[in-house]
Amino acid sequence: MNSLWITIGVSAAGLGLLIAFFSRRTRIKRRVHPPRWSSREEKRNKLLHICTYLGFIVAVVGLVLAFIAWILPRQTRMDKEIHKGIVRTEQELREVKRDIKLIKESLSIPIYTGRLLSASSAVFDPFARALKLMTEYKWDQAIIELRQSIKEARKDQLVVLYNLTGVCYYTLYRLDSALQYYDSSLTLAKKFKDKEAEAMALVNMSIILQIKGDLDKATEYYKNALDINMEIGNKELEAAALNNLGLMYQTKGNLDSARGYQYRALNIERQLGNRERQAPILSNLGTLYRIMGDLDSAKKYCEDALKIDKDINNRAGEASDLSELGTVFRFRKDFKKAIDFHSLALSVSREIRDRKSEASALNGLGIAYRFIGNLDTAEDCHKNALVICKDIGDEDGEARNLANLGLIYQIRGQKKQAISYYKNALTIFTKIGAQMEILQTKQLIQELTGHQP
Repeated sequence: MNSLWITIGVSAAGLGLLIAFFSRRTRIKRRVHPPRWSSREEKRNKLLHICTYLGFIVAVVGLVLAFIAWILPRQTRMDKEIHKGIVRTEQELREVKRDIKLIKESLSIPIYTGRLLSASSAVFDPFARALKLMTEYKWDQAIIELRQSIKEARKDQLVVLYNLTGVCYYTLYRLDSALQYYDSSLTLAKKFKDKEAEAMALVNMSIILQIKGDLDKATEYYKNALDINMEIGNKELEAAALNNLGLMYQTKGNLDSARGYQYRALNIERQLGNRERQAPILSNLGTLYRIMGDLDSAKKYCEDALKIDKDINNRAGEASDLSELGTVFRFRKDFKKAIDFHSLALSVSREIRDRKSEASALNGLGIAYRFIGNLDTAEDCHKNALVICKDIGDEDGEARNLANLGLIYQIRGQKKQAISYYKNALTIFTKIGAQMEILQTKQLIQELTGHQP
């Protein structure tokens, strides 16, 4: 059908040009040899003039008709291709948003995408693949994809990519690399005045500084992040900063301030309806109440957290909840249940390759086995946990396992070895500012030496 219209259009154009040519030719020839203009000749000349213009009009109309007949099917095909591209892009965006939700649930961290959702394919495609790999706990492969995206990204897009790369390194507990990427993200966020990215980088950097024992700097960063999030109205990041400030004050021994910050965080997450973000706060409150000696409240908060994490299939959160429940049952002197919960936590953490959770579960198991008198198994657990903590740079975990090994050697009557472990633990507790642990460790050393260290 289109070829027919093209033929008609071309034919009309040709006919129009012929009419115009011969009309103009005849009129020009008549004007070259005019003996005199009679009325009849004048009418003829006007008629030829009109025919010339009509011929040109017919030619133009014919060409336009032919062009429309030629371009229309091609434009239709192009529109279909564009539509396919739009549909494909919408599908990709749905998958990316789903992966972001899974990462938030499993890692309990906020994910900021910035301008990446509208990035070019060279940037967006490896970024999307990286998110997918992160949901599968394939951190090293995710880093490779993110590096590919980084090569093609604009500087304003690097803010997000550096932060995500830092998240991957943090999960692998390569803390120095994670801190370097977070710092790069923070620098660019300040340059481009991206407040949300700046706050996120500050929170993530604070977590690592807290692990490394720089509590004062970590507290400063958390408070800066909190101020920014309150300024821009980002409730999710505000809750994250409040929760982490609570953990910071808990480490420093200021339990009332810790509880206040964590309740504020929990209330915000409940208002937002973020169940995946409520679970870690509930677990942290369980730990806090255990430290305060309210074991019934501690058990309730931990069980609430475990229920949410199981409902949303958050395996990392589940491992943490199981480990904390094991600790609660140990404090209740139900050592069988304590070992059962810590063993479950160890199994889950190894399944998802979460080394920090693995070390925590091993430490809990070691303590439980010590209480039932199985000192050899307890020693193995703590030494295995100590290796992991040193490897991932978890100084708090390292100090706790050193102190627990000191207790084992003290029970065995090996005072020299016990004192050595206690002193090493005290050095780290002092470095990270863990006030309660400092006092406890000093008391243990004084019991063995007879004087205050």
